[in-house]
Amino acid sequence: MAGDLGDARWSLWMSRRMRTYLESASCGREGAAAPTSKNPNPAWQTSMWWYVSGLFRVVAGLAPSLDSVAGRLKLTTERGWEELSPVDVAMIQIRGVHFALHRMEYSPMTDTIVSVINETDDDEAAIDILLDALGIEREALTFRGDLRRGDDDVEWLPAARSLD
Repeated sequence: MAGDLGDARWSLWMSRRMRTYLESASCGREGAAAPTSKNPNPAWQTSMWWYVSGLFRVVAGLAPSLDSVAGRLKLTTERGWEELSPVDVAMIQIRGVHFALHRMEYSPMTDTIVSVINETDDDEAAIDILLDALGIEREALTFRGDLRRGDDDVEWLPAARSLD
């Protein structure tokens, strides 16, 4: 069931992402129309997360809430948006590994999504570095893999315990 929900959720997310990408890719090109709306403002605002999210790829999910994880590591989360949902994000570096920890507000998935910068060579080592910094074990993982690639590349794990 989790796989079916994940597949539908990420398919919807990717279709919205691609539509927004194609609309924004045409901006600034000669003869290309900018995104249209009823707003007479010529500026089309995007969030900081929208710009940097492409630098990261999803590697895992954590059962603890983003607030719990941020509290444990003494982080501040930033609010941005991605497509139609606000997203809370904390971008950090631990022992040379760059992480983006995030959660979309309107997503039915309550996990803290763990992403690493695309150039990360060893996803498992990166996950271990984060878990070590949090002082928790692998039982806190809810999935491993990249949800954007589909369920065939995702390992769904049993219910995990929280930090609380």
